[in-house]
Amino acid sequence: IPKGDNYVISIPAASPLVEMRRTPSGNGVSYPYNSPNNVVSITSNTFNAPDFYYFFYDWNITSKGGKCESVRTPVQVTVNADNPDLSDGDTTYAIDGGSATSFIDGETVSVNEGSNLELSLPATAFSGTLLWTSASGATFTTNSVTLNNVLDGSADEGAWTVEVTFDPNCGTATQTINFNLQINGTLGIEDSQIEGFAMYPNPASESLTLQAAIPLENSRVRLMDLSGRELSNTFSISAQRPNAIELNIASLSSGVYFISLEVDNARVVRKLVKK
Repeated sequence: IPKGDNYVISIPAASPLVEMRRTPSGNGVSYPYNSPNNVVSITSNTFNAPDFYYFFYDWNITSKGGKCESVRTPVQVTVNADNPDLSDGDTTYAIDGGSATSFIDGETVSVNEGSNLELSLPATAFSGTLLWTSASGATFTTNSVTLNNVLDGSADEGAWTVEVTFDPNCGTATQTINFNLQINGTLGIEDSQIEGFAMYPNPASESLTLQAAIPLENSRVRLMDLSGRELSNTFSISAQRPNAIELNIASLSSGVYFISLEVDNARVVRKLVKK
């Protein structure tokens, strides 16, 4: 009710009560009387005379409690299923670009030395992030990890883990899958079939000597990569003695190879590291 003039407080002669009323100038009371923002509206009174109503000065009207509805806005609600169990075969491996083979938690992935190995947990299987940890402690955050030309006894061989952090984390926040990587030496024949065989130095950079307790005049020397493929024109015989052969390997690229020495029906294969 706004401030104004012509407010009257009176005590009628016929009544001991104090009457508070507003008598505006003009033609009397004019209903309704609205508060700012129309929170309260006085539309009538219970007194018989329409030019009277009860009032208080300086009303302070505030909204306290009650129900206040805003404009309703449509929203899209997505209900996510519980996160999947990825330990039952969602992880896969592929060798040399071949088809993927699934493996489960605790399984051993076996691959031959010299192969290219791809480990994978497809993004279509879950929503979240990955952390692969190799046997050497190296970490990867991609869905696939590729290991080229794997070596038997290398730091990659051993216990691996892949930890999945789900987003959203419905039901399960994280899950860890454990597996072992086993690399099989394809040509590593360690039991010598040639008496007194020795190969030195190893690692080697310029020359390599093959020695045995038997004559080597009619022997055959072969050099192979880790997949077993024979490499030609990569070394030469620089000297030969009855029981020893000296090879020139200076032009051979750095890496890991196999040296095969064959004499009559006997053969020995050794791994060579070229510096």
